[in-house]
Amino acid sequence: MTKQRELIYQIIQDSYEHMTANEIYLKAKEVMPSIACGTVYRNLDLMVKANEIKIIEVPNDSNRYDKTLMIHDHYICIECGEVGDVFIGDLKKSIEKSHNIRVESYNLIVHCLCEHCLNKKRKEKLIWN
Repeated sequence: MTKQRELIYQIIQDSYEHMTANEIYLKAKEVMPSIACGTVYRNLDLMVKANEIKIIEVPNDSNRYDKTLMIHDHYICIECGEVGDVFIGDLKKSIEKSHNIRVESYNLIVHCLCEHCLNKKRKEKLIWN
């Protein structure tokens, strides 16, 4: 593994967030100023293909990267854009059985209000009532 790839991998592993490629690039540049943006993108692609990390495809926004390899899904806050993990188990068998199909893969994203935005809305409602 190259030093650049090790750095990118470590940034993802150390993060509590689902970072975009650009966010990963900016963090990598702090440690390794000579790293190129294209190097980060290429390595992220290689790491996804090698199943070292997961990609979260976010409609109408930048994709995010996930260190958690176990089966899980994600939520996206419709207010602030926060992306988080949702652990509801593997839906593959249930979908296959109920629809008589073979699922190769799936991507479930729950659109919601995150805890922070929900609390903010509740406070705003109290103020106006």
